[in-house]
Amino acid sequence: MKTVLKSLLFLFVLLLCSDNLVSQNITLSIENATITNDGTDNYYEIDLYIETDTDYIQGSGQFFLNYNETAFGPNIATSGGITYERPLTSILGSQTVGVDNYNTFVVNDNISSRVSFLWQQFWSSGAIGANNITIVPASLVHVKMKI
Repeated sequence: MKTVLKSLLFLFVLLLCSDNLVSQNITLSIENATITNDGTDNYYEIDLYIETDTDYIQGSGQFFLNYNETAFGPNIATSGGITYERPLTSILGSQTVGVDNYNTFVVNDNISSRVSFLWQQFWSSGAIGANNITIVPASLVHVKMKI
């Protein structure tokens, strides 16, 4: 029994020390911030950009946005005051053979002044092809918040 436990412990340590493990320093930034009007309501619109110091293919993920309740109201997702648009030129709007690379989008109000956006990777990384998160900032998603 002790030999089995030692072997499992060794395997666990080996996995922790594996040089296949890679970490990235990811930076999210807001670009193209603008205020728009649809004839009735004002919106704050941004493009959320992502970059890294180690190129990789984006998998499933999640990000959080903290916002000012005075400007946008509490629980912006529950009230329908936020939308996420995924142009084909954005990472989350990208496609392989006409099928979305990312799907199953979930939006949650985590607290009254924070919202989260979660997505799932549809294809395997090999099917997506080339690294889509690189040292060159790229559009992840377009966010539109009702003021």
